[in-house]
Amino acid sequence: MIEIHSLVSDIKLETSDLIKVLKYLNDNEWTPALYNTQKHLISLFEIDENYNLAFRARRIRMKDMNFYPGDLFYKGNDIYYLTILSSERYNMDRIGTYYFYEDEPEKEELEIGLITSDNVHNQERLLSFADKVKEAIMASIDGRKTRNMKFDWIQNRVGTPNLDKIKMDTENKNNIKYSSADTNDVEIDASKIISDKNIRTLLLEINQAGFVRQRDLIMRRQKSSNELPKLLNELQSQKLLNTEYLLECKKTSSPLTRLTSKEKLETSEIGELICPSCSSKFKNENISEGYSCSEISKKLLKQSFWMTVYVTQVLLELGINKDAILWNLSESGEEVDILVEIFGRLWIFELKDREFGSGDAYPLNYRKVRYRAEKSIIVTTEVVAKDAKKVFEELRKEAGIDRDLPVYIEGLENTKSKLINELSFASLSYANRKLFKLSEISGYDLISLVAKKYSTN
Repeated sequence: MIEIHSLVSDIKLETSDLIKVLKYLNDNEWTPALYNTQKHLISLFEIDENYNLAFRARRIRMKDMNFYPGDLFYKGNDIYYLTILSSERYNMDRIGTYYFYEDEPEKEELEIGLITSDNVHNQERLLSFADKVKEAIMASIDGRKTRNMKFDWIQNRVGTPNLDKIKMDTENKNNIKYSSADTNDVEIDASKIISDKNIRTLLLEINQAGFVRQRDLIMRRQKSSNELPKLLNELQSQKLLNTEYLLECKKTSSPLTRLTSKEKLETSEIGELICPSCSSKFKNENISEGYSCSEISKKLLKQSFWMTVYVTQVLLELGINKDAILWNLSESGEEVDILVEIFGRLWIFELKDREFGSGDAYPLNYRKVRYRAEKSIIVTTEVVAKDAKKVFEELRKEAGIDRDLPVYIEGLENTKSKLINELSFASLSYANRKLFKLSEISGYDLISLVAKKYSTN
């Protein structure tokens, strides 16, 4: 999966100065791709190499139509870019669909970035490039222009503007509620245990009954009784089960009381009590070992909260910041299990510890439209029914646009690999937005080069 890191600085460069900077970099082992493309084109026509063949903007609305916006560099299996951020801002919803903001107050910044599939020491490599850009500016531009330049590089983070707006709306509207993604090691480890279907089935059975004797569990699982001790041990190791003891009348087998330990029978307060059915003392009656759910397992089983923890942990492992994740966003009776902002786009997660049916499809589609989410992801422990998939296909046709279908993750074992694929595409889409201006002005589909380069790594 590729990563994009960028830095910005309040530095203004004119086109003529930028070309000088690129020439300096070119002469010092940093090869600017677009600069050299133009240089080669000029040489083919046997024109003076100092001739400035400026780019002409096409779909980008810019005051200066003869503008050199920046360049790309390839070094050490990384792609670096340098670009001027002008006051003409743009946004791109997805590859091939463009939306333009209104002009913002006059402001220019210099942005440099690193696009890489190697996430080791990437900040160090980007800072090294920043130092080289500073060196090129100071060495190639008139000192009267550079005298007051401050190279205060600031990390350019995508942020979570959409989630921030939702949180702000929550403060103003009492009917909007959500929870912050708040995981801990105990819940994370427990959710991984519960993700096993056999363990989950056993735990749900015990939770529904409230208390189950060990011998009853063995009787119900005659064909798989050999596996039972292993399942119980795993549940107890994560403190998902409480071991209790049921005291029963020897004569009638009727339950008398439940004890948290056998030792309590040795106390006079309990052991000397008399059974109302057979008149024996409690300490002489039958005792059976059994199990009940602990508080942590009850919490995780309620509304399949364990799935929320499980999927959230996968997202965190894939590099998504916890602040970019909201749980249980509800408004006017509609609830979103997980809402995530990734590269400035919202993703909705629908979690089902059962089959996702056609009756679930319309509500999910409504929530996606309501929150203007780019992507909806269904995570089910079973499958997405054919009828549900048919509903999504019909909704797509009715919309009359190239709307994306939901991402289907059928079986928790596929969660991580599926999300890696989706995040890879999202990172490419984000890289496309970063290289949009360079692509539009140069006429080259630069993002296809990036995709081709890293698809083989």
